[in-house]
Amino acid sequence: IRTDADRARNAVDRLRRQLAALGNSLSRDTGTACFQRTDTLTELFADCAGKYRSMAETADRLDSDRRKLKEVWPPV
Repeated sequence: IRTDADRARNAVDRLRRQLAALGNSLSRDTGTACFQRTDTLTELFADCAGKYRSMAETADRLDSDRRKLKEVWPPV
């Protein structure tokens, strides 16, 4: 779970860096192109972040269920 969470954080950080770098190149685009590109990237970023968050929540629930089952299951 920790590894997956670390990977998710790293992916989000990479996206942030890419967006920042893209911001520098937007100065060469027309106003309309800038808005379109920014809107698309913002939507993609939000979608990715939401999916990573959802995956982490699912992993937490599964781990919690696993722990509960382990606590109540008779020892072998």
